[in-house]
Amino acid sequence: MPSTPSPSRSTHLLPAQRMDRIGRNWPAGRKRRRSRGQPEARILNQDETALIPATDATSAAGFVPTPGFKFIGPEHDNWAPRFGFAYRATDKTVVRGGFGIYFNPNQLNSYTLATGNYPLAATVNYNTAPGALLTFINNTPGAGSASPVAGVPGTYVSAFTDDYHNKTQRSYQWNLSAGYEAWKGSGLELQYLGSHDSDLDRSFYDNEPLVPGPGSVNSRRPNQLFGQIRNIENDGWSNYNALTAILRQRTLHGLAGQVSYTWSHDLDLSTDSNGGGTLSQQYNPIADYGNSNWDVRNRMVASLTYALPLLSNSNYAVRQALGGWELASIVNVQSGMPP
Repeated sequence: MPSTPSPSRSTHLLPAQRMDRIGRNWPAGRKRRRSRGQPEARILNQDETALIPATDATSAAGFVPTPGFKFIGPEHDNWAPRFGFAYRATDKTVVRGGFGIYFNPNQLNSYTLATGNYPLAATVNYNTAPGALLTFINNTPGAGSASPVAGVPGTYVSAFTDDYHNKTQRSYQWNLSAGYEAWKGSGLELQYLGSHDSDLDRSFYDNEPLVPGPGSVNSRRPNQLFGQIRNIENDGWSNYNALTAILRQRTLHGLAGQVSYTWSHDLDLSTDSNGGGTLSQQYNPIADYGNSNWDVRNRMVASLTYALPLLSNSNYAVRQALGGWELASIVNVQSGMPP
């Protein structure tokens, strides 16, 4: 599995420098222009041939944000209809069902890695040597070794990007249930719940060698302008199906309870990009379709409450201290998650 680039930065601090509000080096005495809505980040263009917005800067201090720069394009199909029904078949039987489309905004934590693209994470390294020791005063002994420039063949600088046409993650959910009153105050219910989720995010490493072969990994990358490329791609999907049986009892002689059993099956490609989710075969997603990390097949939950006497015939102090209490218990038993 490809390694995940770290969003952390390693930058040499000069004595006459201070850190600005996002942790970037900024020379003291230099006027800093601040404005909201200007991302101090870069991503690859759609052809992955260059980082955008364009800049001649070779360090974070020289980078000037571009107002109005956008990571993702607009969408015009995020409509979410809902439909539901209830039908009373007999005096003791009711059937319910529904369908709905739901949307989940893209998580933004992974996008912070765009602040680590060149030159925002560029560094200059200095090595100490006899006669030119590295100290707080002499903090640039000799010639520094600067980070290679991204987008130049042979440098293989890693990059982070996202697909401009990524769609909003969406979920299609449906359910059907039948309820029956077995005896007074009771309820027996059978439920089916299904869902299909699409446009889920994953980390797509789209510059990995297409096939194994001799030579270094870099020499076999499809795009020789960059090294490892981590692309946030919303092309994942998942499916969930569950059957549930529930028995409820309303309060009877102070006793009430419920017991339910659910069998379910959850399948997907990988965990989300924020959790480092990626595929074992970058160019063949279907090969990773299988049980989800959180696939719990069997689960039983039981709850029971018992209302203690109110002690209505006792004095005020006893009623307040000892009357009206309830005893409650909840039991949750489930099978384990996949290893």
